[in-house]
Amino acid sequence: MFPTNPATGMVRFSQYYQPPDGLAGVPKGAFAMIYGEPETPRFLAALQRLKRQQRKKERQTRQAKQRVRAALRKMRPG
Repeated sequence: MFPTNPATGMVRFSQYYQPPDGLAGVPKGAFAMIYGEPETPRFLAALQRLKRQQRKKERQTRQAKQRVRAALRKMRPG
């Protein structure tokens, strides 16, 4: 069983985390310790940044598709 944090009751995964192969030079657990446990402000801020970046990318993709459709409409005979 995984140990839990007595203050929050949450399971502490940082010591069990295996970083992806791209982080071979990083010591085991160091990557997870950057953000700490899921309810920490630093983790939540990183999550908000990630979601904001995803929304921005989706919006840019949607706008690019609209521009392409508009350009194709102009090229259409009629």
